Amino acid sequence: MVHEYGKGTVLFSIVVFFLVLTIIINPINIDKIFERKDNEKSKRHIELMEKRDKANQQIPLLLSSMLFQTNAERAMIFEFHNGGTNHSDLPFYRFSCSYEVIKKHVDQYVSDSYQNQNVADY
Repeated sequence: MVHEYGKGTVLFSIVVFFLVLTIIINPINIDKIFERKDNEKSKRHIELMEKRDKANQQIPLLLSSMLFQTNAERAMIFEFHNGGTNHSDLPFYRFSCSYEVIKKHVDQYVSDSYQNQNVADY
């Protein structure tokens, strides 16, 4: 048979045969693959949100402590994020003030002025 059809043809036929056999005996369920991937993403999202919730409780306390220790009037944390992309899908890197703690005599928060700032501007 190999002499008649050639090694390549016989090997290709064997591979196709096993692929067809695999699909017939054990069909691939695409929905299950996507469902599993979605479940993994959801689980990861929940884990990250739990971390964020813990940080949201601890960071203001740490900033207040830093404010007291340094005798500063204001302490802020800026976080970098991807604020969008251009037509070529290149990201615009941006940052926002996500936490701000001020002393009692300071009457104005400024964190609203530092939202979605383009990194290239600084």
